[in-house]
Amino acid sequence: MVLFESSDATETGKTVRGRNAARAVRAHAEDRLIVVPDEHHLMSIAKRLLMFGLLATMTTPGISPAHHAATDFEDLRRSIEGIRTDADVPGAALVIVDGNGTIWSAGFGVADNTSREPATPDTVFRIGSVTKIFTAAALVQLARRDNFSLDDPVSKHVPPGLFFNRWQNEQPITVAHLMEHTSGFRDWTKAEFDYNIPVDLEAGLAFSPQSRTAQWKPGMHSVYSNSNYGLAGLVLERVSGKGYEAVIRDTLFTPLGMHSATSLQARTSNLATGYDSDGITPIPYWHMIQRPAAAINATPREMGALVTMLLNRGRYHEHTVLTLGEVQRMELPHTSLAARNGLQFGYGLGMYSYYRDRFRFMGHGGDGDGYLSRFGYCRQLGVGYFVTINSYNARALRRMRRAIEEQLIRDHRPPAAPTISRLDERRLARYTGRYALAAWRFDWQSSRRSLLVGLAADGSLYTENRSGERTPLLAVSKNTFRRAGENGATSGFFEADGRLFFEEDDSWAKITDPPRDTARRSEVDAPLPGRSGAEPE
Repeated sequence: MVLFESSDATETGKTVRGRNAARAVRAHAEDRLIVVPDEHHLMSIAKRLLMFGLLATMTTPGISPAHHAATDFEDLRRSIEGIRTDADVPGAALVIVDGNGTIWSAGFGVADNTSREPATPDTVFRIGSVTKIFTAAALVQLARRDNFSLDDPVSKHVPPGLFFNRWQNEQPITVAHLMEHTSGFRDWTKAEFDYNIPVDLEAGLAFSPQSRTAQWKPGMHSVYSNSNYGLAGLVLERVSGKGYEAVIRDTLFTPLGMHSATSLQARTSNLATGYDSDGITPIPYWHMIQRPAAAINATPREMGALVTMLLNRGRYHEHTVLTLGEVQRMELPHTSLAARNGLQFGYGLGMYSYYRDRFRFMGHGGDGDGYLSRFGYCRQLGVGYFVTINSYNARALRRMRRAIEEQLIRDHRPPAAPTISRLDERRLARYTGRYALAAWRFDWQSSRRSLLVGLAADGSLYTENRSGERTPLLAVSKNTFRRAGENGATSGFFEADGRLFFEEDDSWAKITDPPRDTARRSEVDAPLPGRSGAEPE
């Protein structure tokens, strides 16, 4: 079943829980289409078109002419529905927004296989780790107080014994370290992921405190960890004097009109059923041991309000939810080794940057165990989206995300590719060598992974992975680089504590110097397989 309307208005960590690999059955054939235009938005568009004498040529109402024609969204509707049925995803919903609100929204398939209730933009879905942007925004608001700063040591606000840092005297873990994943913590243990009893936040943090042990010096590497946002949520509670749910409701849900949103199952209604990757097997509600990391439930239309607010640099209708400076702070990392050395790319506060065909997006993905979601926005184009599915089918969501982003940018000329800097060969030679993984997300991941950085005959750098695949590094400055399809620096070489690190999607430490390589690099702006920017998935 397909529904679309117009209106004006973890991540991978869950793989430790296991998945059913059974094939799904095809979606039912009785699909139909319902169009519900929004009267207020129609009138706004009509007035603008009348000014230019264009009203007589408008054939499909309800679509803002600011970015796309109505036929563009019909193409996108067909694309998303095709992906959904091909991947046996029961239901999906999508909203496209600009700075004025929702310009197009659609529901696809069903919210529940048994009742056949259609999935719509007003169906509640679990947004998973997209929750982190709410936790981050609330802490940024809290930092307006005289007695609280994001640079505060976490130990100032939480009781001892909930985390461990052997660098405490040299480099305490700050609240900003938690929010940018630079604390040195690895992710939840399997026991924490599997814990499925509703508990308050402090009890959830007391369950396995040793998992929050800094494995490397805080402020070095950004490594995604749900533990960071669990502990950040407790800071939020302690400083505000309120429970997590009350803070998020008062400071974000209410001004954004998110009246269905909650992080508690008991307060959730109209929730779509979450299914395994087969699209058939229901997955029980996952309570999540630390709700500030990934527990919010909300409708896609409500999530569109969040994206509109971010596009408006903090304003939503009459509300100033965040200031311009606060949004700018959230969009850029500050605390990692790379950020301190000028790399303005990566995980900021509750969201991160990535490129799609040289257009820079901000966004985040989420896994709610039976639900996957993604929001993204491009400030250059003034447009964004939120998409969600009620199936643990990451490949299907990736395909939808690509289709959405390619649709949003397709009628716009990409920004010009930056000039490739030509660096002194002696400097480049310092960067070449074998690198070992310096930091990783899960205990069971191996530190034996390695990466080769080589110097080609034409004087350019490349990286070579374990499969022998080489991809060029295009110089932006003396120590920062980009990949093909990216329009700014996304990686770099930085020194700390007498060691040389290569920071990109992962963090690498140099261990050996190789002989000079005589291989020629590939075409510099050919698409790179499997990479569209530095982003955790």
